[in-house]
Amino acid sequence: MGSSGREFTRRCRLPDDVEPRTVTSSLSQDGVLTIQAPRKCWNHQPRTKELFPLHSAASSCRSGSKATKKLQQQLLPRAEAKAAQQASKEPKQ
Repeated sequence: MGSSGREFTRRCRLPDDVEPRTVTSSLSQDGVLTIQAPRKCWNHQPRTKELFPLHSAASSCRSGSKATKKLQQQLLPRAEAKAAQQASKEPKQ
């Protein structure tokens, strides 16, 4: 009896942390193609959110201090910009 075969090609980019020589593939008896591309291990710290202490005038922090005013000047524009961005994403009623 004769044989038949199929061929297909698909290209994709490998992530930067995958070494091309480590990519393996296998085809199961029921025709499932499995491709494995192990990632390199990087010794990195997970990202964390930056937390800024905010104090109101009623807090124990002296609201008139230079450090407090400087912090407020730095954080207020960020907070206002973030609030405006979130407000623009909300559906209008």
